[in-house]
Amino acid sequence: MISTTRSAGRGSRPGLTEKLIFSGALTGLLLASLNLQGARGLLETLDGQKLEGDIRADGSSFVVTGTNGVRKVALDQLRLLRFLPEANQAPEADHPVHGLHGYYFQNIDLSGLVAYRLDPQINFRWGAGEPVPGVGPNNFSVRWEGQVKAPGTGRFTFQTTSDAGMRLWVNQQLLVNQWTNAGRRKAEGSLDLQQDKKYEIKLEYFDSAAAAAAIQLDWSGPNLPHGPVPTEKLYAPARAGLQAPPPAHGLLGLYFDEPDLSGPFLTRYDATVDFDWGEKPPRDGLGREKFSVRWVGHLTPQFGEEYIFRTVMDDCVRLWINDKLLIDGWTEEPSTLDSNPIRLTAGQPCAVRLEMANARGNSKAKWYWSSPSTPRALVPASRLRPGERPTGSITPPKKSIPVGVMLTGGSILARRAQQADDATVRFSESTKEPGLSAYHVARLVYQPLTAELESRIPRGRMGVLLPNKEFVESEFKGVQYGRVKMSSVLF
Repeated sequence: MISTTRSAGRGSRPGLTEKLIFSGALTGLLLASLNLQGARGLLETLDGQKLEGDIRADGSSFVVTGTNGVRKVALDQLRLLRFLPEANQAPEADHPVHGLHGYYFQNIDLSGLVAYRLDPQINFRWGAGEPVPGVGPNNFSVRWEGQVKAPGTGRFTFQTTSDAGMRLWVNQQLLVNQWTNAGRRKAEGSLDLQQDKKYEIKLEYFDSAAAAAAIQLDWSGPNLPHGPVPTEKLYAPARAGLQAPPPAHGLLGLYFDEPDLSGPFLTRYDATVDFDWGEKPPRDGLGREKFSVRWVGHLTPQFGEEYIFRTVMDDCVRLWINDKLLIDGWTEEPSTLDSNPIRLTAGQPCAVRLEMANARGNSKAKWYWSSPSTPRALVPASRLRPGERPTGSITPPKKSIPVGVMLTGGSILARRAQQADDATVRFSESTKEPGLSAYHVARLVYQPLTAELESRIPRGRMGVLLPNKEFVESEFKGVQYGRVKMSSVLF
């Protein structure tokens, strides 16, 4: 049997998507023709042994070359075979947040901590107001800590401008030491920095006078005119026992190394969804193919009217606004999809969840909106607020059948099939590549198949499983270039 799914979203195109399953006339298996020349992967045997290394086919067995030597596993002892992405790398730490850690004290001697926050830049003119609630307009102090990245190599000059006391350290060197309340003034210091290298930076400030409170941090250097140190050159790495708060605008992105939004993930704050990764991975720690991303947060519209959202994705996409599914294009083909109009209330935050997955090839992700008062444009960061970071890993559903070829005995070759007929399954679209004889092949799975969906497929019958979970009995003819060929009285 075979099952396919097509997106119900407006503007979608037909394509091979959720599930593809064979049975019946496909029988027998000859691994000698399977072209696996040192592909990196994981193999699990029926008795629970897990082997990782370079895997190749050898007659009716697989040979695994790993750190523990060479092992040969016969086909009838195979439980699961999965190939790792080419760009498999160890996950990295959370993406650094731009800005500096700001600690606000109720006394001028940096004691009595009242508040902590992430400040994107040091350029404040508080006047007669409080820098943060509870501190008061006078007789307070602040310490900023983090890192600064040099945009070039050479001599850099840092300048502080303040109405009261200030001290500045860069790379543990005291460049400014004006810890007195002497009115508005400027002070500066210089040191040599290397391009793209991060240096520790610390700035301390206090205000005890009735004058308007203000503090600014500027710099200049090789081919760099005098000006404020920009947010993108400041970093606030995580502190022990203290996690930097999220930025005020943007979305939280969860980046998975699986195409089904499952397993461990890396996080990053993205100002907006406007990416064209091409053949590169979306971030360090992920492969360039077969990954997925979930962006979460809130959207606050400026106008109270009907909005239309557009996604440009390669490949799969889903969009929810306030838990309402507006775009459903979970297909393995590039697509540009528009939602139906939805009325939003001005100034009222809406929950956002945007998901995408890349199956193969180039990847991109872009998110637009439009309304009677808003020309079509990327959804701006100023209208977005990131969601909260989840803890732990997101695990796939229990009893989920992974992407790959399932044998009649229950073993799985976790490698995507590109072409098939009633005699041969191929893992490349080229007919010149050696294929896999289709004896004892039970299913070809192109998206993880849950137990609930599997229960919709009658045993011993061939057919197609539709998006509404209805099974249509039909005769399988083949798969070619992402299309399923079936013969049925209904087709």
